[in-house]
Amino acid sequence: MYSILRLTALCLCAWGIAGNAVAADTAAAPARPLIRVWPGVAPGSENWQQIQQDSKMPWGDRVVRNVVSPTLEVFAADPAKANGTAVVIAPGGAFRFLSIDTEGTQVASWLASQGVASFVLRYRLGETAASDARFLGQMFAILAPLFKPGPALLDDMNKYSPPAIADGKEAIKLLRRRAAEFKINKDRIGFIGFSAGGATGTGVALSEDAESRPNFFAAIYAGPITIAKVPEGAPPLFIAAANDDSITAPGSKPLEAAWKAAGRPVEAHYYATGGHGFGLKKQNKASDVWADQLLAWLGSLGVLKPTP
Repeated sequence: MYSILRLTALCLCAWGIAGNAVAADTAAAPARPLIRVWPGVAPGSENWQQIQQDSKMPWGDRVVRNVVSPTLEVFAADPAKANGTAVVIAPGGAFRFLSIDTEGTQVASWLASQGVASFVLRYRLGETAASDARFLGQMFAILAPLFKPGPALLDDMNKYSPPAIADGKEAIKLLRRRAAEFKINKDRIGFIGFSAGGATGTGVALSEDAESRPNFFAAIYAGPITIAKVPEGAPPLFIAAANDDSITAPGSKPLEAAWKAAGRPVEAHYYATGGHGFGLKKQNKASDVWADQLLAWLGSLGVLKPTP
C-alpha cells in the first residue's frame, strides 16, 4: 500500500494529462477456488448495492474494491511440506480497497510453499466510486489520515472495521468446520493482517468466542482500532512495523502494550526503515527481514511441524 501513498499524486496528474489513469478489469477472476464466507448475505449488508470490482492501478498493482460478499481464496499447501497449519490473510487498503496481491496472494503463495495452507480474505469494504477514474480521485481523501495520523484515523478505522472483523471471525469458524476438507488442523489456524487487515485481525483476535478466534495472530504494520479488553485466551501475537511509518505509533505500539498488559505472549519487531506497506518487497531496508522472523516465530510455536 505504500506505493499507493507515494504515487497517488503523481498518477492523478498523469490522469489529468492522459485521461487514462486506471484500467478496470472487472471480468478478471482469480485462478484459485473462492469460498463464500457466509452461507447467505453477510449480516448487515443486506441493502448494499455496490458491485465488487478489480482495478489495475497506474503503477501496476491490482486492488479489489466494493466487496459486499466476502470470500476466501484458497492456496493449498505444498503437498511435500504440508504441516496442517492454516492462515487467513487480510490485505490492507484503508477499508476502501484491498492490496490483493502485494499483501494477499503473494504472501499466500509464499506461505503455501512453506507448507501452510493459506486463505486470502476479501472482506467487506466501505463503498467507493464505481468509476475507476473517480476512485483514483477519491484516493487523497481516503488516504489523507495515513499521512498525519490522529483521532481521525482511529475514528475512521473504528467506523469501517466492524463488517471486516465479522467476516474475519466467520472465516476462522468456517475453516474450523471444514478442517478435514482442507486437510488442516482446526487448532492450528492463524490470522495475518496488513495495515487495515491488521486492524481487522486485532478485532478477530479479541473475540470472546474461542471458535472464531485464531490460534495465532501476526499484525504487520497494523492500523489502529480501539482495544477495550484482551481476553484471557488471546492468541500469541507477532508484530512487524517500521519506525519510519507514521502508523506504527497509533497502531502497533498500543497493540503490543495491550497484549503485554493482559499477560499474553507477544513478539514485536520495529525496524529503523521500511515505511508503510512493504509486504514481501525487498527494499534494501531493515524491514526486509520480517518474513524470515515471522517464519522463525511460527517455528517457535511449533506450527511448522507436521500435525501428528
